[in-house]
Amino acid sequence: MYKYCSECGEKLDTWFADGSGWGVVTQCANCGNCYRNVSGDWDLPDTVNTISYNMFKETLLKAPNTCYDTDNPAFYFGTFNPIHNGHLYVAKQIENLGYNVIFVPAYDSPWKEVVNSFDYRAAMIYAVTPNICLIEKQLGTPSYSAQTVRNLLDEYKLDKINFIIGMDAFAQIDKWKSPDVLKKYCHFLVLPRDDIKLSFEDMQKDGWDFEYIKVKPYKLSSSMVREKISKGENIDKLIHPKVKKIIDVFSLYRKEEK
Repeated sequence: MYKYCSECGEKLDTWFADGSGWGVVTQCANCGNCYRNVSGDWDLPDTVNTISYNMFKETLLKAPNTCYDTDNPAFYFGTFNPIHNGHLYVAKQIENLGYNVIFVPAYDSPWKEVVNSFDYRAAMIYAVTPNICLIEKQLGTPSYSAQTVRNLLDEYKLDKINFIIGMDAFAQIDKWKSPDVLKKYCHFLVLPRDDIKLSFEDMQKDGWDFEYIKVKPYKLSSSMVREKISKGENIDKLIHPKVKKIIDVFSLYRKEEK
């Protein structure tokens, strides 16, 4: 017998057993409401903020370590802190070119101080797409791209990695750790930035393998989203509703660290 979400009427047909004493838990795929089975009462609604963090990791974070079910993958690296509509816009544009985008959240970025844990950031990604690779959680820290690339080559049995990258980062790629590894094993999909000037001819002469993705820049950043949240401003048009649900019930980014 199926149960239905009391808020939107969506059928609830996926339940996860939890070992923390909360029983069997589900989250509505449509609106994000969470429910639990207590003493056989399947209709008792429960908001996710009453669920322990350990249960959150076991129930909402159900992504596999590596997503294998895709052809012609393009890997989208970043902290995704949080994932926002700009990221989703980029992914859509890349997919329109025939690639299948897989998000690879950084476990411990060497370039940025990350406010929230890997599990929260990964769960927000998985809330909107199953194409997520958690490989950096298994690797050493900090999360250097060259190390991740080597492991992705083995995991996916690839000769090269399609690596989505912003023009600002690509302009500094020779300063990254082990740039020769990246040059040898990566095909970069370079996204435009209005404020960055880069000589593609010089990059080609230096041996970098890349293609320039002609898409309109989406002027939104995770830091902008975090700042608005910390100020109590509306972010409904900046992030996916399921991401907002996780942010709201766990009170993420309420007090932004300086």
